[in-house]
Amino acid sequence: MKYVYVKDPEGFVVKKPASEVGAEETVISAAEYHALSGDDYYTEHFTHGGKRKGAGRKAKYSQPLDRQMRVTEQERQFILFAREHNVDYIALASRID
Repeated sequence: MKYVYVKDPEGFVVKKPASEVGAEETVISAAEYHALSGDDYYTEHFTHGGKRKGAGRKAKYSQPLDRQMRVTEQERQFILFAREHNVDYIALASRID
């Protein structure tokens, strides 16, 4: 099902299925939707989610995590060791080849 952003005659914006768009509603771009709905404002001022000040889950790391993986305790200890000692995996891999 394809979703689109629409604006009604009163200026309210909403995301809805393309099949449910009424004749009086105007299809708008995602950027315009985020600007009119206030999402851009909240992202700019609160950065980590939630529309109230201090709401939402705070970032644990400076970079967002891409993956989650299940590891044994021994593997977890190795990963922590590598992080603490700034192990360069690319340099290690080049020495093996």
